[in-house]
Amino acid sequence: MEFSFGAGGLPRSSIDIDQFVPRSEIDERYIDSPYYIVPDGQVGQDAFAVIRDTIGKMNMVALGRVELTRREHVIALEPRDRGLLGLTLRYLTKFVIKPSTSRTSPN
Repeated sequence: MEFSFGAGGLPRSSIDIDQFVPRSEIDERYIDSPYYIVPDGQVGQDAFAVIRDTIGKMNMVALGRVELTRREHVIALEPRDRGLLGLTLRYLTKFVIKPSTSRTSPN
């Protein structure tokens, strides 16, 4: 599923929706940047409303891909008022895993 949007002064983009998941499955540590997404004019308003209302009724979020700043990002979409809240998500590779500083004795 794909739809187009313009958000926060960003150029018009399209989002490819890949799957739907419960919101509880998205760890808050992965959230990068929020975007409030509304349809760009009258074109696509009906399709946008169907997507927004459907994920709201399912109590799920849509996971997809969007190109912003010449890079592809994973984005989670959830209904918010008359638009969608788009949350770009960090990839696991963006996290630094530090070893534990506590040492336990083998004895």
